[in-house]
Amino acid sequence: MLEIPKFAEMPFPEAAQLWLASRKHISSGEHSTRFMYETYIKSLTFFFGNTALDKITAAKMAEYQVARSGGLVPGRPRKAGSSIVNHEMNALQQILTRAGLWAPIAPWYEPLPTEKSRVGCALTPEQERRLFEVARTRPRWHVAYCCSLITANTTAGPGEIRHLQLQDVDLTKRTIQTRLGAKNKVRDRPLELNDDALWAVTELLNRAREKGSIYPHHYLLPHRAHVASAGWNPLKPVGCWRTAWEALRVAAELPKLRMYDLRHHAITKLAEDSSVSEATLEDIAGHSSEKMRRHYSHIRVEARRSALHRLNTGFAPATATNPPNVPGPPEPPEPPPVPPVRRPTTISWSGSGSAIGVGPCSSTVRAGDSTIWPPGADEEDEKAGETIGYCEIEPQAPLRPVLMFKRRSGE
Repeated sequence: MLEIPKFAEMPFPEAAQLWLASRKHISSGEHSTRFMYETYIKSLTFFFGNTALDKITAAKMAEYQVARSGGLVPGRPRKAGSSIVNHEMNALQQILTRAGLWAPIAPWYEPLPTEKSRVGCALTPEQERRLFEVARTRPRWHVAYCCSLITANTTAGPGEIRHLQLQDVDLTKRTIQTRLGAKNKVRDRPLELNDDALWAVTELLNRAREKGSIYPHHYLLPHRAHVASAGWNPLKPVGCWRTAWEALRVAAELPKLRMYDLRHHAITKLAEDSSVSEATLEDIAGHSSEKMRRHYSHIRVEARRSALHRLNTGFAPATATNPPNVPGPPEPPEPPPVPPVRRPTTISWSGSGSAIGVGPCSSTVRAGDSTIWPPGADEEDEKAGETIGYCEIEPQAPLRPVLMFKRRSGE
């Protein structure tokens, strides 16, 4: 066992590998926790180089956070999100803790703020139709198209599809076996292929053979070197199909749709089907935690409610929303009667100024208008043809008339 003082003086790459080798109880494999630690250590090594552990300070860690987030770390040109940077800093924290160096740094270290994890989205039928219709329009999107079909029809995530080997595909039994790329052991499961998924897997299998994948341990999606002359490497899986996916989702007018959202979409469709039991759903999706069960429980409740609603016969005399012997809400009072609208009429007028005439009155009059309608006039006045009032207009303010009407008393 190496003494702690000597461990603290070791260069970071050597100390990191020694620390990782001592972690005997973490899972191994390309998709495992150990693999993720190796990735974190590689990123940290690009920045810290051969710096000794006891020379790493809180200020240097803060510099790393800025550089990694901005894509300024040599060997890591792509910008990293807050979650990835925090995971890498956590690995460094564990290494420094083993060396007895973390305690003085801890008060000065602050992880980067992260956004709350976004819940996966499920597509509407129209969005799903549009996505796959657009996906098959360009040959460059063929891999993304096939992988998206597999996820949407099997719940297999992108990481699980990426790590499929030829030995995991059985076209005769119409199954694939997810062994690598899963988050946990429960996700290592056989998945049956419906017609759409079978077509997509067959397409990828034919493509894999063209690229040199011929042995059982070769990958269904072989890796292509950045240098075209290097060709294809069937012993290594493809990095991803992100470039094609991002172009595809923009063309389908779904710019925020993630590849992993298609898994959530598939699970949601199964959860909405009341004929699919919870045990079957968990077997297909690979759920094992209570958190995941709660995540989709609201969908199951709606599915059960919808199924029971179909049993409704309508034989009951009253619904549950207004059961017998329970008075409903009071009826609103009747509105007051609306007075009848008077019809315009034509009567005789006399008045000062030039506003003398016969006819219905407008709401605005000018000097010289002959269409004047006195308030209170009715059809009886019109039939009598008698003068019942006066209309006086102030000549000095033709645009602001003063109308006065007086009914003769006793007439």
